[in-house]
Amino acid sequence: MDDLTIGGPESAVAADVNMVRIKGDEIGLRLNSKKCEFIGNSAQPSDPAFTDFVCLTVDNAELLGAPLTTGMAMDQALNRRCDDLERAAGRLRLLAAHDALIPLSAPKMLHTLRASPCSGHPALEKFDRLLRTCVSQICNTDLTDLQWIQASLPVRNGGLGIRRVSSLAPSAFLASAAGTRDLQDQILSNSQAPEDSAVNQVLVHWAVRFNTDEVTCPVGATAGFQREWDRPCIAADISTLMSSPPDRRQQARLLALSAPHSGDWLHALPISACGLRLDDEAVRVAVGLRLGSKLCEPHQCPCGAQVSPEGTHGLACRRSSGRTTRHHALNDLGANSRKNPRIYLKIDPKPILCPKLRQS
Repeated sequence: MDDLTIGGPESAVAADVNMVRIKGDEIGLRLNSKKCEFIGNSAQPSDPAFTDFVCLTVDNAELLGAPLTTGMAMDQALNRRCDDLERAAGRLRLLAAHDALIPLSAPKMLHTLRASPCSGHPALEKFDRLLRTCVSQICNTDLTDLQWIQASLPVRNGGLGIRRVSSLAPSAFLASAAGTRDLQDQILSNSQAPEDSAVNQVLVHWAVRFNTDEVTCPVGATAGFQREWDRPCIAADISTLMSSPPDRRQQARLLALSAPHSGDWLHALPISACGLRLDDEAVRVAVGLRLGSKLCEPHQCPCGAQVSPEGTHGLACRRSSGRTTRHHALNDLGANSRKNPRIYLKIDPKPILCPKLRQS
């Protein structure tokens, strides 16, 4: 037995604790009082059953690593997550860029987001700033506000899959609350529990982001899925991106990034033996082309064309030694392999990838 949580009036909890002590002694288990916590409205319990317990109030208590309510415990928990990210960022700079991009998800932070009503907390914005700085350092690319919004989108929507926790917090908590509602009703069936004010507050915070009456809350079985709550948030970010760039070329880039398989390289593990590891410069260029960030200084190409800071001219330069033709041929061969599973594409680490193209 590891963790046990008992709730109710102080007298009822004291009786349950004494029962645990008695039954535990019969099977060889002893209650370690110095590691047990008493959480209540008053810091000091009156019953002797809680002697040597760590006494906490609701505002500064955590349960399974997640703060119970807003207050001191939540401030400390979120600040610890920020400290962990800041410490990890200094270490990730020592790794190759492709390796460093993989661990930039936030599983511990996601546990806090799902278990605690921390939407709107200032520490979430601090975490996002640290995450943005970390991505910029790893990819050696300065990100504007719009580029950071795009980078924080899922890969299937044209982003890097590195989510902003300030945007994800309402969806994560509401999905967790809806998914555990039946279990909560069973636990609280014999008590007249008041309406959950934390859920209502987060729900208001979730709805304020859209400023429209067309967005409805997920209901029924779908309400327990985080992606259902997150879908309007992603749509709002995409709408911001599509309405902000005045250049239609940038809008076309955003639409192309949402095409199937356009972000498969972000899901590939950097395994050198399989030829899947990208060097730091390749990661910088790939991320820059995906986000539309500045890759070079404006200059004139030897072919006579003017090269923009985005560096996209190299993808269609007529003096690229057949690179464009080879890429088109590989794309066609990849499309045929998806239509016909018996056609395979073998990757060769040499400059010309396909054996058939090497012969031609």
